[in-house]
Parts: sequence; C-alpha cells; structure tokens
Amino acid sequence: MSRLHLVGLGPGAAELLTLRSWELLASGKPLRIRDPAQEAAQTILARGFNFESVSETDPEAIAASVIRWAKRSDSCVYAVAGHPLEAPEAVPILRAAASAGIEVVVEPAVTEVERLPAADPMTGTFAGPAALRGAIAFERLVAVMARLRSPDGCPWDRAQTHQSLAIHLIEETYEVLDAIDRHDMVDLEEELGDLLLQIVFHAQLASDAGAFEIGDVVEELIAKLVYRHPHIFGDVTVGGADEVVANWEALKHEQKGRSTGAEGIPKDLPALLYAHKVQRRISGAGRRWEASVQHLSTLAGAAASATGSDADAAFGDLLFEVVALAQLAGVDPEGALRRTATQHLSGNTGGTPDGLVQFPTPPSD
Repeated sequence: MSRLHLVGLGPGAAELLTLRSWELLASGKPLRIRDPAQEAAQTILARGFNFESVSETDPEAIAASVIRWAKRSDSCVYAVAGHPLEAPEAVPILRAAASAGIEVVVEPAVTEVERLPAADPMTGTFAGPAALRGAIAFERLVAVMARLRSPDGCPWDRAQTHQSLAIHLIEETYEVLDAIDRHDMVDLEEELGDLLLQIVFHAQLASDAGAFEIGDVVEELIAKLVYRHPHIFGDVTVGGADEVVANWEALKHEQKGRSTGAEGIPKDLPALLYAHKVQRRISGAGRRWEASVQHLSTLAGAAASATGSDADAAFGDLLFEVVALAQLAGVDPEGALRRTATQHLSGNTGGTPDGLVQFPTPPSD
C-alpha cells in the first residue's frame, strides 16, 4: 500500500515547522509542494531539495493529480501552506485516497489560531484557552457541515435551501428563549448548539452558491463590533449604557446609509418586539421616547371608552406606551408577556413570574 504524507508548512516562517515536517521534507521521498513561494517553503527549497510543483487550481483536480502521483511510489510527501487539513484539496484527497487504497498520514502544523499574538492588533484582545478551544471546535463543526452538504453527503442536508430552513431557525430561536425562561442551563447549552447549527448551515448554503463563507460572516461581525464600540476600541468616552445604545444606533444609521428610520426593521417581528425596536431606533436618533405612568393612565382611560375604529388606535397607543415603560425599566416586554401568559395557562399567577429578567436595553444589530 502506498503511503501519502500530508505535511503542513505552517503559517509562515520556517522556524514554525514541526520537527517531523522537517524530517519528511528532507527524507528524500518524492516531494510535491503546492505553494513553493511560501516563506517556509522557500527556506526549505534553498537547501536544494528536489520537488514537483502543482499546476492544477481546482481542489478536486489537485486531489486527482496527487493520488495518481502517490500511486507511483511506496511513500511520498505532499506539502501545503498552513495546516494540511486547511487546504481546500485536503478533504478531496482523503476521499480519493480511501477509494484508491492509499494510506494518508496527516502531519500537523502550527495554525494561525495557535500563533495569535499576545494582543490582537485589531481588537487588543488575547485569545486564551477558552477561545482556542472554541476556535478548534468551530473548525470541526464547519468541516462536519461541509461534509453533510458534499456530493456524497446526507440527502436531506443536500436538499435544503435558505427558504426551507427558515422555519427551523425560528423554532430553534424560541427553544433557546424557552430554556432561558426555565433557567435550564443544560437545555440552554443544547439549544444554543442547535441555533448555531442553523447559522453554520445557512453559511454553508451560501458558500456552496459562491456567495460568501462562514469566515466572511465572522470577520464581518468582528469588524461591526469594533466599529460600534469606539468607547472600547477607540477614543470615545461614554457616560453609561444609555449613551452606548445611542452611539450604537447613530453609528449603524451612518454606516448603513439609511434614509428613513424604518429601514432595517423587519416587518414580521412580533408586535411587541417590533414596537420595542422602533423605540430603540427613535432613541438612537436622539429623540428618546418619553413615557410615564401618568400618560399610561390617560391612555388606558381613553382606550376603555373608545369604540369602533377609534378603539384600534387607542389600544395601539396604550400598548406602545407599555412597551416604552418596559424599555425604561430595562424589561424585555416580549419575554415578560410570554412568561406571564404561560403562567396564566398553567394556573400559577401568584407573585413574581419565574424567569423575569431585567436587563439594560441592548443595541440592535
């Protein structure tokens, strides 16, 4: 059986190569390097090692060529920049090798994540053990999703579209909310995973269509967080959480070039959440929505005596005022009403509703 060594050249300098990689590159085995211009590769080639280059560009074509080449010897070395499993052709090579009866030995390399500087130049943050574990686990999740969507993957996963998955995204979101309401950390861990799956699934669909990849999604999110937190990553000073929200909304309005306050607010949001978002948008534009118990009482009296078509507007004004008061109190009106309705349904209406959470009004996305 032929043996193919997949060797990673690491993220750059030759000193980041593992000792095992050096041994294989210098072993005299047939050597093929996909990126001979890479820094570590240049250092290796300066020592006079014989090698073959790669002329193909498509991952499947590269894999087919590498397998044909590997069949001609008992043991050979295929080297790529970075970690060997980060190469686009890595998975096609593994599949083709399994069909061809070729043993593949993956020789690990230092990854970009593992050589992050002590302080990331963009955010000034340090990727500690939890972040590294998360990054590695996320890589595995993305790889599993890509496998499920591959030509010989799962028929159900391959049949899905953004539209067919939409209902699952909604369901998983509400299951997360339910776990939060029940203070069930075990369920919350699982439900957050299910919600994350939907995000990775949609990103994989977009990648399959050539639109964008999950890495683009994450990088865009990082850039947004940095841009909209100038009080952390810039020289802006804020006086508290309310000013953070106002700055966030103002920066978002400027960044997105919105011409009206209604742009970017989904019309299909639940009514209380829609009103909450509208009020946040108004407050972010510098026109804080004024609400008071006295005004609520006036609106309640008007709604109680309204009839016909006037009742619709009167109760709308009343509910809008309730949402504004909830926002001032730091209460999520959608969640509060959902929890109260659930308790009425179960007959448990005494005392403070379980799961009632007060929180500073978060900036919208």
